[in-house]
Amino acid sequence: MEAGDPSLNDGDTSLTEGDPSLGSANGSSPAAFGAAGVVAITGASPTATLTLDQRLHLLDILFDRMPMGIIVTDRDGRLRHWNKTFQAFVEEIAGWSLNDLAAGPQCHDLYRCENAETVRPLIERALAGETVSQRALPLQFHGKVYYRDVVVTPLTEHGEVAGAVAVSVDVTGRELAYRTLEQRVEERTREVERRRQVAESLRGILAALNSSRTLNDILDYIAAQASQVLDADAVAIYRLRGGFFRIQIARGLEAEYVQRMFIRPGEGPLGRAVEARQPAAVTDIAAEILALPEVREDPIRRPLLDRLTTTYRAMLAVPLIVKGEVYGGLALYYDSHRTLSDEEVGLAATFADQAALALENAKLREQITEEATSAERSRLARDLHDAVTQTLFSASLIADVLPRIWERVPAEGHRCLTDLRRLTRGALAEMRALLLELRPAALEEAKLDCLLRQLAEAIAGRSRIAVALSIAELPPLPRDVKIALYRVAQEALNNAARHARANRVELALRALPRGVELRIADDGRGFDPMCVSSEHLGLGIMRERADAIGAQLTIESAPGGTRVTAAWSRPAAGNEQQS
Repeated sequence: MEAGDPSLNDGDTSLTEGDPSLGSANGSSPAAFGAAGVVAITGASPTATLTLDQRLHLLDILFDRMPMGIIVTDRDGRLRHWNKTFQAFVEEIAGWSLNDLAAGPQCHDLYRCENAETVRPLIERALAGETVSQRALPLQFHGKVYYRDVVVTPLTEHGEVAGAVAVSVDVTGRELAYRTLEQRVEERTREVERRRQVAESLRGILAALNSSRTLNDILDYIAAQASQVLDADAVAIYRLRGGFFRIQIARGLEAEYVQRMFIRPGEGPLGRAVEARQPAAVTDIAAEILALPEVREDPIRRPLLDRLTTTYRAMLAVPLIVKGEVYGGLALYYDSHRTLSDEEVGLAATFADQAALALENAKLREQITEEATSAERSRLARDLHDAVTQTLFSASLIADVLPRIWERVPAEGHRCLTDLRRLTRGALAEMRALLLELRPAALEEAKLDCLLRQLAEAIAGRSRIAVALSIAELPPLPRDVKIALYRVAQEALNNAARHARANRVELALRALPRGVELRIADDGRGFDPMCVSSEHLGLGIMRERADAIGAQLTIESAPGGTRVTAAWSRPAAGNEQQS
């Protein structure tokens, strides 16, 4: 087979002619050579025309031309034979020739690889009588790993192991492709998981932004999500206040640093990021911050930054900007030197945008609250002017002239005294109503009959309209029903006093089998409901109040009077909130 191989070139047939391991069908040879078709030749019928020499020559040809590497050892594990495929593998990978070996080397010496201990047990198990196979056996040469599928089977003679045959195929390309695919799948899985985590984080932030949570709670949630998604060891949200950036929310930073630290605009990574309006990544915080003279010489901040830079090495600062307005900055800290990818910087910018949006929403809420407060103050001022102030002014005039009138015309003085009493009681009722408006909780706690009596006294005192009350005893009503009926009565009485020119108003509240009915009727000039917009006379407001509680609102009007009726039926038991 090979030049210099004494096992076959000298005509030695100890492992071929009559050897059951190569020529017989006793079961040993198929395990070693069945895949190569060797058994089909050596196990031919005795009547075949080929001579033994011809058969051996043909076997040699097939053996050398096999696409897999084949070696044959004796019972001591010493190499007896190999084919050209195996020789080519050794010469190409290991860098030396099999022809340079001394006679009869140990099989495992052929590999001379850094992990030869993985090869030796396979040969030893085969020489012990076991057929061994291993997929992707790693062989390391000069720091590079190659993979081979290996089958090692014993050669038997007269029932005893006489040697072993090892067949191996190079599968390095397959294994590398498989490992590359595994790596790509793993990377893709990590990417999908990361994107899922980012999506869930942003969804949670969106829910927090649309909730009634406080600003600090929302910012703390955003800081926690940013720290988790970006693997930061600490995070802080700085807010621009009084010309300095001060920490409003922090995680992972010492309490003294959070309480006392401040940054001037344009100073350090955060100041520079805000000034440039783009993220700033720093791989060495100490070199970046402690080199600043204003920081190095600051007796307050220098100790704080010394401790910070001892714990943290890298930093990413992102500005908080909404609609061109700077709110502050988001800072992420890492306890090791780290170079952040563009994707990580982009994610940090996304979290910064959410934090800036939270600050913008808080600012808008403050503006809305201030505007609502201002509007409410203006409304109360108008009500005071239209009702209480005018009533008190009229009462003051009557009180000024009452002594002189009483001296001259006692009967007229007595009438003026009655008017004075009516005006003061009306003013008192108006003030109580305004106080209820300022205290919604008190409005919710009061009983409906008390609220309606107070409205009637206020209207009577302000407009000199006679108000007749008919209020029945009622079971407790749900808060929203009570408030809605109160508002309907308030709007209807105001219409009667301001627009109807009425002299008398009847206000009735009676119980229904499963609810309550409110009715307000006046003897005023009336109006045509078909010609009046729902925005006039508070009609739309009354309908909205009734619809909100599921009540039926009926408005009837004609020359000579208007009647407003609101009927509410109690829903099924267990679905209402008692007052």
